[in-house]
Amino acid sequence: MNITLQNLMNDAIKRKVNKPEAYSALESLICGAGGLPGDLQDTFQPYLTQLLAHFLPKVPAKPKTPEQWIARGCADQHERREYLRFVYSDGARLIGCNGNRLHVWNTGQYPKGYYEPGTMTPVVDQGKSW
Repeated sequence: MNITLQNLMNDAIKRKVNKPEAYSALESLICGAGGLPGDLQDTFQPYLTQLLAHFLPKVPAKPKTPEQWIARGCADQHERREYLRFVYSDGARLIGCNGNRLHVWNTGQYPKGYYEPGTMTPVVDQGKSW
């Protein structure tokens, strides 16, 4: 079947999805079934990165868990200092900081590394150890 923009638009009009469903679908497109073939990864990587950034879950305004409270302490996505945009774990604590405020929670649940504040998934950046 030949996929065209018109076919995709017609399908999108029939069934709208919310942001979490779109994020899940995009994540399965990228990671599911072995991910995209190598030649397509190079071509679509910048576009998929933009889409994934758009559909990332937001940190709730009223945190209900300690992880969400820590994430509230992190800087927003426009911060130039990348290490302030993520939650950091030293193995014993979770730490969120935006350069002015600091949120710390003593826990041993997360291995050492950086985590995306909205999903608490590990951040892997090739060759960067901040």
